[in-house]
Amino acid sequence: MDPRLINQSYLDIVNNVWTTFKETHGWNSYASILALSAYERIGKFEKIQSIIDESVSIARKYINGEIPKVGGQYDEYIYRRGGSATAWLFARGYLPEAEEILVAGAEKLLKEFPRGANGAFKSLRTDLDELVWIDTLFAVCPYLVWLGETIGRKDFTDAAIEQLLAHHELLFDKATKLYFQAKRDGVLSARWGRGVGWAVYALAEITYDLRKHERFEEIASIYRELIDGCLAVQDENGLFHQVVNDHSSYVESSASGLILYGFGRAIKNRIIPREKVYEPFLKGIKGLTRYITLDGSVTDCCCGCLMPGDGSEEAYANHPRKTNDWHAAGAVICAFGQAEQLYINNLIPSFADLMAGKEYTMPQ
Repeated sequence: MDPRLINQSYLDIVNNVWTTFKETHGWNSYASILALSAYERIGKFEKIQSIIDESVSIARKYINGEIPKVGGQYDEYIYRRGGSATAWLFARGYLPEAEEILVAGAEKLLKEFPRGANGAFKSLRTDLDELVWIDTLFAVCPYLVWLGETIGRKDFTDAAIEQLLAHHELLFDKATKLYFQAKRDGVLSARWGRGVGWAVYALAEITYDLRKHERFEEIASIYRELIDGCLAVQDENGLFHQVVNDHSSYVESSASGLILYGFGRAIKNRIIPREKVYEPFLKGIKGLTRYITLDGSVTDCCCGCLMPGDGSEEAYANHPRKTNDWHAAGAVICAFGQAEQLYINNLIPSFADLMAGKEYTMPQ
């Protein structure tokens, strides 16, 4: 870790990572949607109009068709419309003109996207008999919930819950309380760090927004169980690994950021007992700082990964990592942005105090 980072704030780190991301990547990836989703939220709770304005400007590139293709299988359905980033801005009242294009995407998705035997969306790839992957929860569930709850389309909200439960049935490992990333032709993959992170992210988002829904407790119980699974595999530095239940595999920065985001949301929203995740969150934020450089670069991020090779732990553990991979920035902005929100609400110490090891007391 660069010692100069200690003199920064959670928000400084977010802004550095965001700036570097914009300088090194475009907007044609679902990972860009994650970064935008994470950043725009900060504008709301910090009441920083320039962040909202920048976020809306980027989202308009999607809804105006300026980004005609976005990498990932949900491209023409959700991603090229700005995915969850645009849906969140619409739901919070910042982008009312997006309604028609968001609705069209949701209707197209529910009508056309192929499903497996239990109703879970499956890969569009024709060379795969039946591949279902946990990344879908990040792509689909928040988008459908935010849109459905905002405009009163119960079918959208119901579809999000159905996808969550269908993927849970296929991919959740009851023994470890973690998710396998994928099931391909009946074979389960390893428990991949970022895959677990995708599920944590999706559950942290939709559980909060469905807290008045009749099925809230059913969804919240899945969130709580998954967090228990993550706590059991958190390493001594508060971080998470490429094969999340194998600490001999490398520490993976995007998995760590996404899972820590879920911990931080729990501290704020109290859907999970605060005492369970308070110290693990702070330990993780402190540990994740080791993977962020002063200029906002993020190291040790797994390159794009969908059930590599035979899907074994060895195949995942040997999958390459790099600095400033597409997936790195959004996850880190999620984690440190959530830390900033907790800090301004007097729920955690300042970044400087945390790094200095000053004593603090968990608020009741």
